[in-house]
Amino acid sequence: MSFDKLRDKVQQTAYRTWVAKGKLGTVVLSTGSGKMRIALRAMHDAKPGSKILFLAEQTVRKVDLYAEIEEYNTLIDADILEGKQLRFLTYQSAYKMRGQYLDLVIADEIHSSLTPQYSKFYENNWWDNLMGLTATPELRKQVTHLLTKSALYKKYAPIVYKYTINDAALMGTSRKLHIYVLDYEVTPKELATYTTLTADLAKGIRRRESWRINKAMNARTRFIYNLDSRQQLAKQALDILEGKTLIFGNSLDRLRDLTSNVVSSKNHPYKNEMLRKEFDEGIIDTLASFKVLQQGANLGSFDNILLHSYYSDSGKLVQRLGRLRKQGEEKGYVAILRGSATKEHDWFKKMVAILDPNIYDIKYPKSIEDFIQTYQSDRS
Repeated sequence: MSFDKLRDKVQQTAYRTWVAKGKLGTVVLSTGSGKMRIALRAMHDAKPGSKILFLAEQTVRKVDLYAEIEEYNTLIDADILEGKQLRFLTYQSAYKMRGQYLDLVIADEIHSSLTPQYSKFYENNWWDNLMGLTATPELRKQVTHLLTKSALYKKYAPIVYKYTINDAALMGTSRKLHIYVLDYEVTPKELATYTTLTADLAKGIRRRESWRINKAMNARTRFIYNLDSRQQLAKQALDILEGKTLIFGNSLDRLRDLTSNVVSSKNHPYKNEMLRKEFDEGIIDTLASFKVLQQGANLGSFDNILLHSYYSDSGKLVQRLGRLRKQGEEKGYVAILRGSATKEHDWFKKMVAILDPNIYDIKYPKSIEDFIQTYQSDRS
């Protein structure tokens, strides 16, 4: 069965399951498996006169939403919103709503709304049907000292269908990814500074001074993100990767040092949109992302991801890998940087724990020369 037919089958099964569960619940689908097609089908099937609310984490999602609706209308040769009212809101605005009745609510990246503040939307409004969408449900994440997100899913939008990143890789509905972990050695000077920052953190913990703990932890994390030894390896890896590369990182300065093409929450939305368009059209072959393009963003075909810096969040890894959308039978390539003798080793271990090692091809080149040889072999 072709990729498109496999993915269509997954989408159809997910939608039918949601309908069978009374059109109330959350669909968990690996990024790139077509969550939005399911949402568009729900809009299509909504009764005439329906009031539909689409919720998202970021306002930039609105541009993609209407582009996807237009594309879907062309595909089915119909207007899915004919005789219906569609409203777009972010969770930052929606939680203030009270006493509103809606026919259909679609909560994109619903995990972002399951917080004490944003979940007020679910408490203070009514609807006939609700569809939650996410690739990363974050079930064990604490909302309060008593509640996890799992409890809030059960209360507002129980998970009715689940198709994970491992399922997608196993079933062939996602691109085959070759993942390379590139280790770099911190310099003696860097290690000395890191040791001092770690000692400051330990002092705060001993004294139980929360302000000192937070200050030291943030300082150490920023230091790790901005290591010169990391940047040197990042530049080497970027030179080796062929084709179009998307870079994710947590240091805006370091990303700008790698490329002038950086989409960022600090940019004007128009600039971000133009950079995305130029990347999609092949005008530029390198694009870096600082706090955007992780979830809900649609990109065209590209070849590589360079994961410059990260934390221990496996959910963000799933979202980032999902940006390498399936294109025919092509492969995708992911280079992850990892520093020696720092907390980053622990972050990495927690982050990749979500990936089944029996499914994913994760390699650990011993040197930059070994990486070149392995990468070229995988490309052949």
